[in-house]
Amino acid sequence: MNAKSSILLAIICVVVIAGGIFGFRLYRDGSPTDRTGEHLQRLEDSQRDLAGRVESISQGIDRSAKTVEAIAGRVDEVERTIGDAQGRIESDAVRLGENQQRIAAGERILQEVRKRGQPEDKKP
Repeated sequence: MNAKSSILLAIICVVVIAGGIFGFRLYRDGSPTDRTGEHLQRLEDSQRDLAGRVESISQGIDRSAKTVEAIAGRVDEVERTIGDAQGRIESDAVRLGENQQRIAAGERILQEVRKRGQPEDKKP
């Protein structure tokens, strides 16, 4: 063999040995692409889980908004009822005052009638 062939054979042997060592290392450690794929799969699963949670929170916010709207409608109804009750109370207070004046006038009239109906003191 000539020197050129020997060098070429040595280079091929080094490449084969290096390839064997590298291949054995990949086999022993697992494929880096497999680990990267697993990592990406976990990230994708986590992202899906987070998206589901965000959707759930969004639906909860929508339900809460509808509940707030319903409560606001009830509050408006209660305010109208309170306003109506206040109006009736004020109206009843006016009528009460008028009735008290009528009662007082009736008592004065009654006293005058009693005075007229009593005989005057008889002189002996």
